[in-house]
Amino acid sequence: MRIREFMGIDFEPAARILGDTWHKEHGGRAYWQGADELCSYLARCDKGYVAFGDVTVKEGDPIDGDAMLGVILVASPREEDRNKDLRLHWLQQRTSVAFMANALGINARADAALLNEEHELMEHAGAEFGIQDVGEIVLLIVTENARGQGVGRELLRKGIAWLLAHDASRVRLVTDDDCDWQAYEHLGMQRVLEATAITVTSKEKAPFHMYVYEASGEELAQRIGTESAAPQYQLLPSEETHNDAVGELLGAHSSRAGVPFVEYNYHIEKDGRLVAGIVAWALGSDVHIDMLAVDESEQRHGLGSRLLTHVEKQAREDGCTTASVDTFSFQAPDYYPAHGYVEVFRYTLDDGNERIYFSKRLCS
Repeated sequence: MRIREFMGIDFEPAARILGDTWHKEHGGRAYWQGADELCSYLARCDKGYVAFGDVTVKEGDPIDGDAMLGVILVASPREEDRNKDLRLHWLQQRTSVAFMANALGINARADAALLNEEHELMEHAGAEFGIQDVGEIVLLIVTENARGQGVGRELLRKGIAWLLAHDASRVRLVTDDDCDWQAYEHLGMQRVLEATAITVTSKEKAPFHMYVYEASGEELAQRIGTESAAPQYQLLPSEETHNDAVGELLGAHSSRAGVPFVEYNYHIEKDGRLVAGIVAWALGSDVHIDMLAVDESEQRHGLGSRLLTHVEKQAREDGCTTASVDTFSFQAPDYYPAHGYVEVFRYTLDDGNERIYFSKRLCS
């Protein structure tokens, strides 16, 4: 079994799990009801994880390693962790998905009202018991044929570990009769509120109950074997996937500050071999050339100029008005002035070499 962070490509299989698990009565249309609910959950979460095979189902047949087994979505107690743009995106997506569900004859409005009732119950719990330092499990679901294989517990480990690392001293969730709420009691969580739903959906034949559960984050972590709130940090060399993750962190920080972060990474190949490349990124109105390199055997063919011009054009179209770069005295410092860059600063290093900073105004 593998667990990784939730990504956009996970939406469709996750929506199918929700539809197949909670809305079987809709048959082939269940996906749209699951999609509607998933949009609602994503609009309230800050982090998600998904689990994939390999496990053995109850019937004894192995699940394909690429099959999604379950999902957990959590919300941080810290305001600075909120990705408001992403939450708004999923809230807007829910409108179009609900329209499609209703067009297919699914009572999406009733199910949406039920979700709103659960959310109101959570707000009631917050008003009564407080919301400071309380992280929320927004969604935890495991596909039916993989239950009993420890998938839910592994997802909980990841979700609780993330909440603890983001200052959640307590963990709270809302569940209902459709879910295995007994599992939360087995983990030692306490039921602090319950209510009978007012909304009646087509599948209900009896009163539908909703429950709020809560527990200490540390105690819950100990019961499921999650790492403690004081994780052991390791300094490790990064691979390309780690570099992408660092870029996502920077992008999240700049997004919260209202300053867009954009990457411009291109390369040139000759007969399938990489011979030149550029790595650049923009924060706000400035695009910074981080790396520009050309294979020695391919220099003086204009490859560097082609890459530099392409990035400047892309950045200009994205609203950048300046470009910047820094280089060393042993790295052809005359190259950038030949392309319109002006030296703005330099200083001498202890080894005798100089570091030089250039800037260029990008004309429209």
